[in-house]
Amino acid sequence: MTRRLAKEKEFIGARRANQSLEHILTDLNGSTLALTDDDAIERLGQYGINGVAHEKTPHALMQLITAFHNPFIYQGESVNFLLKNFRFDE
Repeated sequence: MTRRLAKEKEFIGARRANQSLEHILTDLNGSTLALTDDDAIERLGQYGINGVAHEKTPHALMQLITAFHNPFIYQGESVNFLLKNFRFDE
């Protein structure tokens, strides 16, 4: 699932949270009675699995690289470079 599609589904869920049960049931063509197997299969194809969406964690190498992408690391390395390569005793 793309991030855009996930965001759209999240927005739909947030919008539905403020609606009444009757309005949601009418909008989704549902009822408080159980679904038939055909209705369940159709809705599964239309709305997807009823589950919590989790973002994938980045690859371990990318996590390692981004761990060093920090302004404090750059500043520390700059100071280290200056101290090693220039003489300050005059």
